[in-house]
Amino acid sequence: MSANRSLNGATSAWPTFPPTAAIAGTAKKSGSSGSIGWSKTRINTCEIGWPARYTGIEALAAAKFGIQIELTPWQEQNLAMMRRLFDYARMCGIRCWHEVTWHMPWLANEPGSMPYYDSVQTAKFWRKYQESTGKIVPTVPYKWCGLTFQWLDPRMPEVQEFITACVASQMEVLGSDHYYYIGIGGEGHFGSGSPEELDELTEALLFKTIDAVKAADPQAIILTGQPFAYAPTYQAQKRAVKKSEAIVVTNFLAVPQRIPDFQLNDYYWGLRWTNGMVVHCGKHTNPWGDMKVAVENAKALCQDPRAYNWWGFTVGGSPAIGPTSNRTC
Repeated sequence: MSANRSLNGATSAWPTFPPTAAIAGTAKKSGSSGSIGWSKTRINTCEIGWPARYTGIEALAAAKFGIQIELTPWQEQNLAMMRRLFDYARMCGIRCWHEVTWHMPWLANEPGSMPYYDSVQTAKFWRKYQESTGKIVPTVPYKWCGLTFQWLDPRMPEVQEFITACVASQMEVLGSDHYYYIGIGGEGHFGSGSPEELDELTEALLFKTIDAVKAADPQAIILTGQPFAYAPTYQAQKRAVKKSEAIVVTNFLAVPQRIPDFQLNDYYWGLRWTNGMVVHCGKHTNPWGDMKVAVENAKALCQDPRAYNWWGFTVGGSPAIGPTSNRTC
């Protein structure tokens, strides 16, 4: 597959069996004399993790442990602005979803925790927590692209309680559409440990975090990323995703000389999944073709009978999957 052509060269209109309609359960036959038309429900969603950062969620969550940490004036202003922004998005029919993946941020000068970034408030919370309980919360080193992050281990009850408190606080101040993205290790690898230990950790990253999220929001709908074939924990990632019944969110439909992830992973084993276009990654714009190519590839994918659970088309950027990736499902 090259960056200047579609999967099968198709330029025809959308086929008469769009998987988005079938999955949404709203497909209806219409039309007459040999033609079939379809009506469908289209859901627009947006990953709000990046805009929602720096809103002091960790400080608000600390209060649920009896630990008082004041928001800065800038955080208060940003929090109010984000609430207005997300309320407006919901008024326009856009469903907002947030990342709940608990490791340190990408940049060394932002050593809070992901998805919330304030390093001073995070350190203050854990310090006061240790002082009041006598418990030290260990972290797990995670290496990616020459960087090392400290991942909060959701197998620890204290971390699960903190994640639950953060999700509850976020719902209170930013609202919720009940969609949460949880990562499973991605491209990197975790420090040392036997393959069995790393596999166990990989599954825990997903399932223990799901438990913590659902403790705050029983209506939670879980999204996750595709297993990375070149990651040391690839097999464990596959097992975890298959068992999770999560929606798999990917952007890499039009990457030249690369087998699509949905083919590497057996069309995600009947789970719902999205795919689409990365418009910015690694400091490059349109690295794998333009929007027209992505749309033509999506049309071709619609005609693949094995893609019956393909749930939507994605437009996103990087770092990671995308700071403000827009999903149309």
